[in-house]
Amino acid sequence: MDYTWIDANRKRVKLPAPQYIDYVLTWVEGLIKDEAVFPTKAGREFSPNFPSVARHIYTQLLRIFAHLYHAHYPVYLHLSAEGHLNSLFAHFLTFGREFDLLEPKECRAPKEGWPFVIGDLMDVSYSYILNDLVEEALTRFRLFLQAWRGLGVLDN
Repeated sequence: MDYTWIDANRKRVKLPAPQYIDYVLTWVEGLIKDEAVFPTKAGREFSPNFPSVARHIYTQLLRIFAHLYHAHYPVYLHLSAEGHLNSLFAHFLTFGREFDLLEPKECRAPKEGWPFVIGDLMDVSYSYILNDLVEEALTRFRLFLQAWRGLGVLDN
C-alpha cells in the first residue's frame, strides 16, 4: 500500500507505509518543537492558524491508525493487544471529536451511495469499541479505508 506525501516542493510523492509514517512523525515532532506553533513560554499566544495546523496533524495521525488497522491488526490479535489499540483509537477519536479536529473532507463519503463516513466510525468507537464488540467496528473501519481509497488518500 502506498501513501501520498506532499514534499517541500509541493509535489505529490508516493511512499511505502514505513517511510510515510516516519515522515509524518518527524513532521509532527518538528511542529511540536516549534515555539511559533506550540508556544511553551508564559505569555506567548498561539498563532491564529493553530486550529488548522492541529487539524492537519490529527488527519495525518488518523491515517497512521488506518494503516495499523488495515495492515497489522492480525499481529495485534496474535499478541492479544487489540484491546490496547482499540482503546487508544477510541480515545484518539474522542479527543478529535471533543476539539473538532477532523477536517470536513475526511467526514464525507467520496461518492454518492457510499455507506460510510467518519461520523459512523466515531459512533462505532463509542458504541462498539468501548463495549468490546470489535468485529463490527473493524467491518466499519474497513469501509472507511475503502472510502479513503476512493478519495485517493490511500493507494493499493
